[in-house]
Amino acid sequence: MKRLVRYIKHRSYLLLCACFTLASLFFTFTIFRVNFVVLWNSIKELGLAFVAYFMYAFFRVLPEQSPITQPTEHPVIPPEAPPPNILPEQPYEFRSSAEEFLSLLFSSENLVNYLALLGLALEIFLPFLPLLLVFYFVLKFRIKSSFSKRNTRHNVDTIALKAFKSTSDIVYTPPKSYLVDLVKYIQTRTLFGLRLPFVWSMIWLFNLNIFAIVLSTFAIMIYFPVSLSLLALYNFFHNTLLLLLNIFRVVPPKLWFIPIIYILIRVGLSIDRWRKKVGISRLRHMENKNKGFINSLPPVVMVVGPPEAGKTTLVTDMGLSAEAIFRHTVDEQLFEISLEFPNFSFRLLERSIMNAIKSQEIYNMTSTEDWIDRQLFNYKKTLKLYYRCIRDAAKRGIKARVAKGYLKPYYKEAQKYIWNYDFDRYGTTYDNKLYVVDIVEAVKDYSKFFYFYLQELILSNFGVRKDARLRDIGNKPKWNNDFFERDSTLIHHMSERDSKGRVGISRYSKVFDYEMFRLGKKLTENPKFAGAYEGGVILLNEFDKERGNQFKNSDIKETIKQLRDSIKMLEKANADATAQKLELEQLTERATQLTDKLNHQLAFIRHACTVRNIPLVKVIVDMQRPEELGSGARDLFQIIHIREKSDTFLTMPFFFIYELIYSLIFPRYKKVQSEYDYNRGDNSLLMYLLKKVGATIHNGYRRIYNMFGYHVRLLAVENASTGKMLRESKYYLMTKKIYAKRFSTDAYGDIFKAQQRASRVGLSHLSEYKNLKASVKELQSQNSYFVNEVLKYNKES
Repeated sequence: MKRLVRYIKHRSYLLLCACFTLASLFFTFTIFRVNFVVLWNSIKELGLAFVAYFMYAFFRVLPEQSPITQPTEHPVIPPEAPPPNILPEQPYEFRSSAEEFLSLLFSSENLVNYLALLGLALEIFLPFLPLLLVFYFVLKFRIKSSFSKRNTRHNVDTIALKAFKSTSDIVYTPPKSYLVDLVKYIQTRTLFGLRLPFVWSMIWLFNLNIFAIVLSTFAIMIYFPVSLSLLALYNFFHNTLLLLLNIFRVVPPKLWFIPIIYILIRVGLSIDRWRKKVGISRLRHMENKNKGFINSLPPVVMVVGPPEAGKTTLVTDMGLSAEAIFRHTVDEQLFEISLEFPNFSFRLLERSIMNAIKSQEIYNMTSTEDWIDRQLFNYKKTLKLYYRCIRDAAKRGIKARVAKGYLKPYYKEAQKYIWNYDFDRYGTTYDNKLYVVDIVEAVKDYSKFFYFYLQELILSNFGVRKDARLRDIGNKPKWNNDFFERDSTLIHHMSERDSKGRVGISRYSKVFDYEMFRLGKKLTENPKFAGAYEGGVILLNEFDKERGNQFKNSDIKETIKQLRDSIKMLEKANADATAQKLELEQLTERATQLTDKLNHQLAFIRHACTVRNIPLVKVIVDMQRPEELGSGARDLFQIIHIREKSDTFLTMPFFFIYELIYSLIFPRYKKVQSEYDYNRGDNSLLMYLLKKVGATIHNGYRRIYNMFGYHVRLLAVENASTGKMLRESKYYLMTKKIYAKRFSTDAYGDIFKAQQRASRVGLSHLSEYKNLKASVKELQSQNSYFVNEVLKYNKES
């Protein structure tokens, strides 16, 4: 007996699955055995519908008998039982019954019966109303009296809470853990090579006549367009209704609540799934609108606005979308090139490029082009020899077919150098009616696009988190750039694993080195990344602070001019100008905003990042005042002004019910918890249960807004060179995309932390004013330029 108990305990998951499978099959061959006949009849309906369709298509005639049978001829119920009187057998009977139903619906007798039924419902409900009111007032009194008792027993459970937790550990926790493990077990089991949930679904789809309904649906879809038979359509709906209600005929009336509850749950889950699908679809539609706006912008864009206007947020969002746009554009170009030479083995080319990237033979687009030239050098050399031999054979009167047979080794040699492409059969050129594309040119363009396609494309002077994933199973890799269906528990880095051993999905943007953009003077000698930029998305915040304002640049120019004038005067007077010359040399040799020529790089940046006339660059910067930049720098940009920000909205429909429940419950709960936190430090059972309710409602509400929330920014686009407002546009910031730990609002915070660590004082050490009017000593303690200047003036006067 003990062995049996131990075996059952260790094999309980397997035994439960086996019992459920056998019970399902038992119901199939007993209670639901008539469904075999029903399914066969639906198969015949589908076959006869096909016959009718082809008879009409070829002979313009229809069979005399409709394939969609009447309920009395359809075995939707056991043969010994009459069909339930749900709908009339004929459509005209349905019409007369509907008219009779409407006349009864709006009759005085029906109104009296309705009021009588309403009174009966109230008679049943009203006895419970005093109990509910008593429960409400008792709960309210208990909360008020219990939560107002003050103590400081921090994190100490009350006796009632300890008893509840102990009972929960026995009654609730073990069954929950068992069910969770059972679900995981079921998801991993197979039966005859098929997943167990799939097998169970197929069995019960048969038991519930879903297969028969699907086949009948296909039958009416085929038959009705050619017959336009309203009788067949009516019979289909009647039969479908009988099939759906047949489950209630095999379940005892006392157990009808089981299928009703199941149907309600399934309908509720289906509606919820539809709501979420609609919400995600709307978010993607807004994202496509954003991409259309970004596509309309030039390669260099400036976002301006006051502090806290959301400039960095907008820049980051636009950068993430721009990266997805580039990947989609490049993928489209790869597809276009593959259609120009559809028989070329681009998969072999892609694998060769990926291997060359791993071995560092390819490290940028120029090296990609050089690598392709080296790969195709022998091909072009062998191909030239091959065609010259054919021409020589033709001059000697040898047929081309015979000559090609002799020259087959040369042909195989040339094929080997161009990834086994059969160029003699499929050709080496493509005429697009604009110009002729050679296979070598197409392979070069494809290689550069493919190299760019594999790269992480965001460079920034602040950290940006990305979660686009490159999936590769050995063929052409594919990016998943979706922002809205990411698992929030996996946003750790791809090189890390969480507590469950799952690999993260996050990558971070590349560190932007300004030396890449300095064509003139540089801050460092032989910078490592000079000339490394070859395309992608550049995101720079606080760009005006980096480039300096026009007045500061004017001061530098004026200083240089004064030094040169001073040197000339000293040289005329035969005086020593060594110190001035040294200062001038240091000033002119030093990399500044005037000498680094970064503006020139921005002006011509698209020329270095273009493949097949497609610029693969987008520079997005933010600043507070574009006027501080000189006109030469400012005119490079198209300026985007942030005007307005809307409230947060939802894309998921039918949320008002949850919103109503939340607005009724959560404010009251928040007030109760605030009072409890002030008065008590221990943990009571009542507060424990209230926290469960309040946290569940609030967290569900917050998750919905985090997943489906968005707000609209109104942007105004300005032409920097003319100062003319070109247009206004809406930009959608989706919460799931931009606020999923994409960037840090204190990106430069570590600069100040060293100073704060060195300090031994804080806010608590600052002195307070003694009165509303500050004393002279208190004013002096401000160390203000203005105050010091006024006090100095008073002292001198």
